[in-house]
Amino acid sequence: MYVEADAASREYTLELPLFGECVGEVRFWYHMYEYQSGTTMGTLELQQSVNHGVSWSTIWTRSGWQGTSWQFAELFVTTYHVTNLRFVGTTTSQSNYYYGDMAIDDLRVFGSGVDCEHTPNPTPMPTSAPTPVPTPDDFVCDFDNSDCGVGTSGYAWTRNSGPPPSPY
Repeated sequence: MYVEADAASREYTLELPLFGECVGEVRFWYHMYEYQSGTTMGTLELQQSVNHGVSWSTIWTRSGWQGTSWQFAELFVTTYHVTNLRFVGTTTSQSNYYYGDMAIDDLRVFGSGVDCEHTPNPTPMPTSAPTPVPTPDDFVCDFDNSDCGVGTSGYAWTRNSGPPPSPY
């Protein structure tokens, strides 16, 4: 998934599906490249939520040009009860060039072994079958054949198989 880093201030949000198990670890590859300028690419963040997306906190961030090759990120989620993750890419209007891409790929989310939906009080049985949610151990996405159920808000990310289409 990628966004074009152009000469406009824009926010691109890529929200992963709600997880049924607490998130324990996240691994992914990212790419942030801007031809010539290199200092005004923008910012890529990974954010977490413990309250079903009501509020978010940043657990990983990178800003500016990160080189010409893909970079690997691996982080352990130490906050208890994280069930939502999202990537937020912000481009800047300070860029003088239209030649840049911000991308993520090969995303893997692992569970912590804690059932985040567990409540201490018994809950009544649902009247209809619950909607299945992915467990983090099962969430592996390379974005080649589908968007893996991620949602976008603000400006949309673009799904592409292979490298981003920009020649720069």
